[in-house]
Formats: sequence, C-alpha cells, structure tokens
Amino acid sequence: MDTVTANLDLARDLDVRILEAHARLRRAERDLALLLAEMQDGWRYLDLGYANVCDYALARLDLEPRKTRALVRIGRALPGLPCIDQAMASGALCWTKARELLSVVTPETEAAWVEEASRLTSRALELKVAAHAPGEPPSGDTVKESGPVHLVFTMEPVEAEQVRNTLAAIRAKNRTECHVVIARRQAHGR
Repeated sequence: MDTVTANLDLARDLDVRILEAHARLRRAERDLALLLAEMQDGWRYLDLGYANVCDYALARLDLEPRKTRALVRIGRALPGLPCIDQAMASGALCWTKARELLSVVTPETEAAWVEEASRLTSRALELKVAAHAPGEPPSGDTVKESGPVHLVFTMEPVEAEQVRNTLAAIRAKNRTECHVVIARRQAHGR
C-alpha cells in the first residue's frame, strides 16, 4: 500500500469516527433537554439549593441561561413532537435546529419541517422559519435580510410608548425572538 492510499484510509477512518462522535453529541443534547425539562417542571433544582434551573445548569454544567431555557423548551415539547424527537434521538437534528422548528411546527407540518431542516444549515433554517407563520408548511420563501432589520413607524406618542414597552419586554425575554418577530411580520407585509 502506498503512502497516499494509507493517508486516505486514515482520513476516512477519522472522518467516520468524527461523524459517530457528532451523532452521539446530538443524541446527548436530546437527553439533556428532556432531563432539564424534568428538573425544571419538578422544581428539583430547589432540593439541590438552586433558585432556578438556569442557576443549576450554569453551576453544574457551565450552560448559559439562554441555552438552558432553549433546552428546557425543547425537552417539554418533544413528547408531543415525535418527528423532532426521533430526529434528535437518531442524531440527525441538533438542538439549535430543534429550537428554531418549535416556533413554526404543528403536528401536521412537523415531518415536512424536519425534512427541510435536514437539508439546510442552521442559519438558512432560521431565515426560512422567520418567513413562515406557525402552522405553515415549509415553502421556497425565505427572508432575504442577512442582518438587523430597521423599521420606521409614525404614530401617536401613546402608541409609540406601547410599542417601545412591548419590544423591551420581548428583548428582555430573548433578544433573538425579537428579531424573528420583526422579520416574520416583514415577510408577511404586516
């Protein structure tokens, strides 16, 4: 066997091992989502001396609160979404794509969205989800913007204050969701 063939065989073997490790990581993310949801819903973090599940996950797992909240949301949703659950259990779907899908899937559209997610990068899926209302099946529509979307409104001061308060509340909950809401409204001409 020549050196080129030997190097190619080593590279292919390493590639297989990397892909297997990556699938195990994705399966572990699903398990972690389910377990964190159980910890949250059963308030078990209190028994361990933590004020909330995010404090627990930060101290014990070094997980940022944003990721913890997303994993809990996924873990809570998985029992009602068998296609997403199966895709995560098999290692075919990562938690970030599952997070995106939760804002648009229904039991009727779940399989189509999981199939779509398997073909797209996380960023492309994010843009596609932003272009669809909850319950809509995936289509060719995507949001064309690649950065922040700037909106200009003209309204009475009382209404402007209500809009500011609403946007501040959305940003406080999750900055990413604010961008999705704005992009979705733009995509639908609202």
